[in-house]
Amino acid sequence: MSISKVQQGDVISSAAWNELVDALNQAKTDIVALANRKVESFVYGMIIMWNPKDENERAPQGWVLCDGSDDRAPNLSDRFIRAEGEEGRKGDWKSTTVAAWSYSLSEGMLPKHKHDVTVANGGAHEHYSDRLSGSYHGVNVVGGGTYLLPGGGFAKERTTNAGDHVHGVEEKSVGKSDPDNLPYPPYYALKFIMYVGSENNGNSGSEKSDETAQSNNKESTEPATN
Repeated sequence: MSISKVQQGDVISSAAWNELVDALNQAKTDIVALANRKVESFVYGMIIMWNPKDENERAPQGWVLCDGSDDRAPNLSDRFIRAEGEEGRKGDWKSTTVAAWSYSLSEGMLPKHKHDVTVANGGAHEHYSDRLSGSYHGVNVVGGGTYLLPGGGFAKERTTNAGDHVHGVEEKSVGKSDPDNLPYPPYYALKFIMYVGSENNGNSGSEKSDETAQSNNKESTEPATN
């Protein structure tokens, strides 16, 4: 007998009744399996962002905060997430410190700026000169000093060569090596939580539900007596 043809007031046989009971139990099993499948959409180790209503609110059942309070989850406090790759491998996620690689800025990445440069002071000093032989005439020059001409009574003096030398330059430092001064894009802080499942290491309890469903299927329902 087809279940769809059973109507109120019909008298059905025991076999038809058992068929109806089996169909209802199968439907119940399918519903339980579907509900369990929805729970199992989260697997152990899955990490998502969470915005609790209250700062002190506990993580939902089956989840733990990624803030260092639980050893099963990495501490992601004040950290950005990036994909694991050749330059960024999964670190010691049980530690509170994650090593980062260095990165150097090129000159083109720096903003346009100027540096103040000061030549170092050499201090007071003198240059000695060699006196030349011969006869020179002296001519007074307006503004001070004497211009010497050959044939007069003044000796011409020539400054000695100072030789090859350099002057030190002091450059003022620009900028600070302070990571707190690095610019951040606009952001919104959220909590990270990781799914750890039930006590049986991430199993959401579907096995227990399936056993319950199978137990219910074994229950026999006696047909109604006329």
